Amino acid sequence: MHHILSVANGGDHALTNLVTLCPNDHGLADRGVHTQEKLRALVAKVSGSAMVLSFQALSRRRSRRKGAGSPNLANIEGEAPNAQMPVNMPLKAPQFNNTDGNSKPVEAKTKHLPPQPAPECNKMPVLLKSKPKTETPAAVRKARAVLAAHRQTCEAQARKTPPPPAFLTQAEIERLLGAISSPRDRAIFSIAYHRGLRASEIGMLEMRDYTPPTINARVGTLYCRRLKDSLSKIYDLTKGEEKELRAWFRVRGKQPGLIFSSRQGGPIDRTTLHKLMRRYGAAAGIKQDLCHFHTLKHTCAVSLLQQGMGVDQVQSWLGHRSIQSTMIYLRVVDIRLKDAAQKLVNWR
Repeated sequence: MHHILSVANGGDHALTNLVTLCPNDHGLADRGVHTQEKLRALVAKVSGSAMVLSFQALSRRRSRRKGAGSPNLANIEGEAPNAQMPVNMPLKAPQFNNTDGNSKPVEAKTKHLPPQPAPECNKMPVLLKSKPKTETPAAVRKARAVLAAHRQTCEAQARKTPPPPAFLTQAEIERLLGAISSPRDRAIFSIAYHRGLRASEIGMLEMRDYTPPTINARVGTLYCRRLKDSLSKIYDLTKGEEKELRAWFRVRGKQPGLIFSSRQGGPIDRTTLHKLMRRYGAAAGIKQDLCHFHTLKHTCAVSLLQQGMGVDQVQSWLGHRSIQSTMIYLRVVDIRLKDAAQKLVNWR
């Protein structure tokens, strides 16, 4: 078959080669031109059958590939050699009959490709999981170190900045003092509020610390000892404090010793003062979280600032060694800033 196909493609010169390849046919070379014409017709018929067999082999190969196209088939069916097939067009596998070379191809059933899922590159989960192309292990470590340092800085600032102190309003202070009937307790709460004393510092006051008023001084003085590295000093008492102390001295007497003592004769302790604060605070309708004796110290500082006293003056009043201890009350009431803003209303 291979030699016959070469004869069909090679012309008369190939016929001579075919005669030499068939030594058993001795009369093939002597039959002349008429014999050569028949031989050409035979070669053409055999060549057509070979093409049919080639088409069948190609069809079976494409069926096994399940729709994988071949550009040679387009050329056979009469399409342009370089024509591009549509993207969504299903591939067809032609089938041929085995009878003769003039049989027409029969189209096989087409198989549509399954729908492909839509790309999810525009969805947020994919973006979160994706990594930039420029990301390297060194860059990741550097970014994590920066975030860790920032977190530590924020935590350190949160530890250094204390929460705003809780304090009572002026109306709550008046209700609290009005709910107290005992002369001793009224003197305790009045001095603790106006001097800004702690609970432990109330029990340290003695009769020798008090100086009654004289001809030259209309009010008495009181020496207050402070704890926690605060500064102790002598204070001029207000008229309200002087009144409450005199009322208590009429009950207690003026003998030396502690001004406020317990029933056992010792200094009044902080636990007793906290209980008194809760009792009188509940009677005055004050919130339970504000019913703490140390709230009186915060209320003293805020009240002084509200009355227009400077931060340095409040520092000296409360006995703070550092002004930073006094600055926390400016977070609640910043009187100087408000006054400065009012003075600068007409600033040009």
